[in-house]
Amino acid sequence: MKKKILTLFLCLALTILPAYAAEDAVPAEPLQGAESAQLPDSMENADAPADTQSPEDAQLSEQPEDAQEAEIPDEDGQNAPVFARTLLYEGAFSDLMPENGQYESIAALYEYGFAKGRDDGTFGADDSVTIAELLTFAARIRSTYALGDAEAGAAAVELPEDAPWYAGYAEYLRTEGVIADEFEGLCGMSAARAQVAHILANVLEPSWFDARNAAVVAEGYATRQYITDVDDYTAYQPDILTLYRRGIVQGFDETGSFLPDQPITRAEVAAMLARVVDPALRIDITWVILPR
Repeated sequence: MKKKILTLFLCLALTILPAYAAEDAVPAEPLQGAESAQLPDSMENADAPADTQSPEDAQLSEQPEDAQEAEIPDEDGQNAPVFARTLLYEGAFSDLMPENGQYESIAALYEYGFAKGRDDGTFGADDSVTIAELLTFAARIRSTYALGDAEAGAAAVELPEDAPWYAGYAEYLRTEGVIADEFEGLCGMSAARAQVAHILANVLEPSWFDARNAAVVAEGYATRQYITDVDDYTAYQPDILTLYRRGIVQGFDETGSFLPDQPITRAEVAAMLARVVDPALRIDITWVILPR
């Protein structure tokens, strides 16, 4: 009898236990969006370090080092130009002494590769700059800005064999839209200060400059307290005022006179060119505007 009861109990157990097991084993339903589900980092990439970077950081770290240090594009999508002093001034100009008021500016132009001096080894700081010399300085600056080399712009110009030495520089500036034909036949003449303003105001793109003095120049000029020797009839008046706004000039006297019709020395041009190239050298004008 006991044997029959034990046998019956075993049969019942074998019948009931699979049923309980079937109820507990709920089948896994497919996850929503399972096709796009990603594995944890530790399973997806066994070589990933424990402190896995964010996707943005990882993307940067996978690029070459020089790509991370690439120049930031300007508003036009081009790389911001860089003017570098690639030479060391060590007395290259025999007539330039440290006590000269524009020594630093002239030495800087040499180191940038914009000033090479004359055949006799002098710079001629106190000589009037000619239009040909001015165009040469400007073309080297523009070529460095646009092409990364001071001489590349002029070198690419095709000229007749009998062309004057400055022709390539002048033609390069014409092709860049810095000048037109306003200096045709005048290149051997001394440049007037207004002509210098015309060239320097247009030699580089406006984005290279800031208008740090815009407010004080506008008020000082409008009230006729400053720059009184420039008016609506002055040649290149807008370009002259642009140089004041950008901190390239501040004038000669207490009223900021520009002397637009006067010649200008090579040393004075050197100081202006250095400020065009190097924002750190530009002038913050501090005129006092009196009430009207």
